[in-house]
Amino acid sequence: MLTESVPPEKGLPHFRDVKISDIKAVDAQRAFSVSSYKNSPLENFEFKNLEIEAKSAGSIEYADRWTFVNTHIKTTDGSVVALKDSRNVTGM
Repeated sequence: MLTESVPPEKGLPHFRDVKISDIKAVDAQRAFSVSSYKNSPLENFEFKNLEIEAKSAGSIEYADRWTFVNTHIKTTDGSVVALKDSRNVTGM
């Protein structure tokens, strides 16, 4: 079952080298709602040509080496994406 919790001692997922491009979102609740683990940050993500209209910007937690190119985020509440415990996030 995908929603079943797995104890950290049994292993942590590792996501790296991900490319996402040419996305347009309208009427979203949040632009980003991303969280990983301190011992397993989300590494080397590249986002190109994102256009997001959302109520709030949201947050990204435990990310490393994320690059945004030609990314536009428009929020109803005027917020910006909150970066928590993240490193080397550029272009946002």
